[in-house]
Amino acid sequence: MTTVTQEETRTLVLACQCAALGDATRLHIIAVLREQDGTLDVDGLVDVLRARYKEIAQPTASYHLRKLYDAGFLTCVTHGLHSYYSVREEAFDALRAAIGGRL
Repeated sequence: MTTVTQEETRTLVLACQCAALGDATRLHIIAVLREQDGTLDVDGLVDVLRARYKEIAQPTASYHLRKLYDAGFLTCVTHGLHSYYSVREEAFDALRAAIGGRL
């Protein structure tokens, strides 16, 4: 049986977070959500992304939102049929601190 240390766990989490940010569409999503000073649902986000960056399908946006959510960078609140996303700034603060200690 292999035992994973806390340091190894932190390293794996950091690697997953960095991988989640390694996509231009996801970086655009974060930028748009930050600019909105609140939350956006998927449809609203897709409208802004299409107007500002490139054509993107709703399922593609949902896929990228899920990756960012799973990495801990977004919060999601569901109201009826709509899911509203916002940026978790504390996750970025923690990422900066973790990277700063390793590079």
